[in-house]
Amino acid sequence: MQVKNISKRLRKVAGFVPQDAKILDVGSDHAYLPIYLIQQGRISSAIAGEVVEGPYQSAVTNVADNQMSDKISVRLANGLAAFDAEDQIDVIVIAGMGGGLIADILDNGSA
Repeated sequence: MQVKNISKRLRKVAGFVPQDAKILDVGSDHAYLPIYLIQQGRISSAIAGEVVEGPYQSAVTNVADNQMSDKISVRLANGLAAFDAEDQIDVIVIAGMGGGLIADILDNGSA
């Protein structure tokens, strides 16, 4: 599966990610954003976090289908709980959800 043709919205989000950043994509859904960023040579590794089992499994499958299991760690976790300090995350992406949910994720997380 190729992800190079992602939505205009995700391409816009991708444009904000600095070159060579390590990202945490909260609510990654199908892991399209981290896959795309690696395909474009923008980043070399990422964490795709997802709290819902179905999208988590989709992300695992998409990452494996794109031979990126060594570059993208897919984690079943709630919000910012998907990473620890040793992950050395540079950028956290929280996109594609409402402002109230984003505020809750930030309020409940620790970064």
